[in-house]
Amino acid sequence: MSEDILKARQQLMKVLVEKVARGGCPPPIDIIDLRRGRLSEDRREQVETHVILCDSCAREYLILEELNKRNDEVALSLNVPMLGLCTSQNRILIDLDAPPYIPNGWSVVEHKQGGQMVWDSTKVKFHLSKNQKGGKRIEGNKLRKELEHKPVYNANLLDYLYANQELIPEEWKKNEDGSIRFTYFWGTIYSYSDGYLYVRVLYFHDGQWNWDYRWLGVDWNGRTPAAVPAS
Repeated sequence: MSEDILKARQQLMKVLVEKVARGGCPPPIDIIDLRRGRLSEDRREQVETHVILCDSCAREYLILEELNKRNDEVALSLNVPMLGLCTSQNRILIDLDAPPYIPNGWSVVEHKQGGQMVWDSTKVKFHLSKNQKGGKRIEGNKLRKELEHKPVYNANLLDYLYANQELIPEEWKKNEDGSIRFTYFWGTIYSYSDGYLYVRVLYFHDGQWNWDYRWLGVDWNGRTPAAVPAS
């Protein structure tokens, strides 16, 4: 098995183990055995229910099984944001063109593609509208209009960083005034079953990184920047 395939498997296994610890997701072998018909009836029902409710697990475990089966470079074509495969030059590539992760019950209204990003934290800056500075606030739909022609990063970057938290810089945790920094990824706009629009956010609280979402009908202030290219 090639070194790149082995690294991909190891990285994905690390992500999956962390998911199990955080959210009670079933271990990888359960999903693999499910697809091979090796689980008991009771356990199969439990795992199937989880996969239906957790689109992320379904995708990740399918990729893991594929990487387990194959030992050629073709497997590297399974390039999704959760993998973030390293190239031979030891660069981490993030596919900002890939379809975004869609939580259960959501749909994607807009997804601005961003090409293949070579990860470098210095290439990301935190953008605030003039209407977010100096104590000002701006309603989310108006802010979306302001950001319409800016090269904002999409949710693929959020998902990659959330899965590889050791790469998130320390300074992303707080704003200059010491408050929690809520970094929004406006390149992907979602709609929930209620019809309202939402954008996802990455932030650090209670000793851990989290992601959440925010309705565009509320206000954004100076603690809620958009992730955009630094140049």
